[in-house]
Amino acid sequence: MTLLSAQHMVCLCGLLGTAFWTAFLLISLVAILYSVSPTARYYIRISGFYVTIFITASYCCIYALPSYFYTEGGSRMMAVNRFLFQWMGIDIEVRNRKKLQSDTPYVLICNHQSSLDVFVMAHTWPEKCTCMMKDSLKYIPGFNICCFLANAIFVKRSSREGGISALKQCSDVMQEKNLKVWVFPEGTRHRERGMLPFKKGAFNLAVQAQIPIVPVVASSYDPFYSKLDKYFKSEGDIIVEVMDPIPTKGMTLEDVPDLCEKTRAKMLDVYNKLSAEAAERFHKTTGNDSKKSD
Repeated sequence: MTLLSAQHMVCLCGLLGTAFWTAFLLISLVAILYSVSPTARYYIRISGFYVTIFITASYCCIYALPSYFYTEGGSRMMAVNRFLFQWMGIDIEVRNRKKLQSDTPYVLICNHQSSLDVFVMAHTWPEKCTCMMKDSLKYIPGFNICCFLANAIFVKRSSREGGISALKQCSDVMQEKNLKVWVFPEGTRHRERGMLPFKKGAFNLAVQAQIPIVPVVASSYDPFYSKLDKYFKSEGDIIVEVMDPIPTKGMTLEDVPDLCEKTRAKMLDVYNKLSAEAAERFHKTTGNDSKKSD
């Protein structure tokens, strides 16, 4: 071995040793912070949640490719998410799942709480289902491939006329591919308990297509998760209830405002009941106040 190659070996060993001890110290620091700081635990766990979604998206670019042609790409992605999310330690109960089984399209509406809604979607997602998304999202690298494989419906809604056209476009795709569509009628996530007023898009879509609306309600995440208070516990409960389908046959767009308000009122009542039950279940299991300890 020449002197030069020996020096290279020494340098390489030194670099590997430095890398090993640096990684060891970082892992040790993360472990210590996770065990002593609820805030650090929140950031570590929520980062793990997003990494899980990224891994799913990367893997499903190949795994979901064949299923695109028979409109089951979304189901494959949710199945992978469901498997990978097991590390979170969150228990979920889905009630009345049979009400999601249908050979014909419908509009599924669900309350919107946080990014953890993906966990609820993974455990509730019906067969041959997709999402309606803003047209601009199809230009996000990586994400757009997964959305395409999941048969996502991209729509432009820049004006009232554009909104009507988007509804027609979405309705046509649903009927053509026999798809169900998942919509969050609140339109955005929020930090308040309960539900924001519903936007009418999902209801307009259902009425225009003359297909049922299936409300799905998930209990509050407050006992184990809060973005505002920075806690994300390693155990918790979510109760999801699938409500009775609401027929829209014979309805017109003039019926939408009343339909929207009545549906929200029913869902809010179910949300309050489920949230109280999930919180009581959590406290019995842990014996702790959700915001003060883990």
